[in-house]
Amino acid sequence: MWRLKESAFEVHEIVVPHIGHVPVAKGDFKYLPKQVQDFVTQWVDVCQPRAVYICDGSVEEAEEITAKLMERGTLHKLTKYPNTYICRTDPRDVARVESRTVVCSVDRYATECHTKDGAASQLAHWISPENMDAAMQERFPGCMAGRMMYVIPFSMGPIGSPLSKIGVELTDSNYVVLCMRLMTRVSHDIWRVLGNNEFVRCLHSVGCPRPVNYRVVNHWSCNPRR
Repeated sequence: MWRLKESAFEVHEIVVPHIGHVPVAKGDFKYLPKQVQDFVTQWVDVCQPRAVYICDGSVEEAEEITAKLMERGTLHKLTKYPNTYICRTDPRDVARVESRTVVCSVDRYATECHTKDGAASQLAHWISPENMDAAMQERFPGCMAGRMMYVIPFSMGPIGSPLSKIGVELTDSNYVVLCMRLMTRVSHDIWRVLGNNEFVRCLHSVGCPRPVNYRVVNHWSCNPRR
């Protein structure tokens, strides 16, 4: 008798005004707090991903993503220590380039030190809200086309602590999902703790809408020009 190798699963969807129906590959959108729903749909409309994946921070989720990254060639398992992997990136990736790292604020000197005319600050790179808005409008429209948008609920500090900060990151990189599990506490419980309160809003993209029309180095999608 012919059998399916994997169990079937239910796929939900959200309806975004300008692009129509967008599948929710994992999670239930209606359980997200209203302010998070608005945040997600706003950027789904702009970035135009093929689907939305709501992370829960579980071990099973991490194992599934790790397996996919290994299959793709992004991660390679090391043997000396358990649960250890190497990731070779594209040297041109601008994620860690200081000249591309900016802080946006209304007051320039809330970000930079006072310097002499013509001298660049060594501590930070400032950008005005107007220039930041123009830069985002140039980069983000359609940037996730053909890719999955991952919704990552995270807490900087113990979940529920009055000293912790709750945030939600949107990204089209499942590698970033794994990194957020290491740097923060990612959990489905964050939706309950957040309630109707405000949260830190984070947006990231590799900047490579599909189909990609140039060679990808080391199976590491990035856009050095952006």
